[in-house]
Amino acid sequence: MNTRLQQDDDDRWIGMGNQELLDYLSSYAAVKARHSYGPQGHRGMSLLIFESTARGYLEADRLHKHFAE
Repeated sequence: MNTRLQQDDDDRWIGMGNQELLDYLSSYAAVKARHSYGPQGHRGMSLLIFESTARGYLEADRLHKHFAE
């Protein structure tokens, strides 16, 4: 949540890009980033995708614990 950055000249929201989000959270070894868009542009919601392995699960769990604290 909260990955919206600003509004453009057409009042549509602009958010973080895929690489920007991956770089920002690079210590968690995510492999992809995706964002939610609607009629007003970026919705401010983003998703990190991890490897479908035990390591990917542990990285996702570590990220969850970071935000839960």
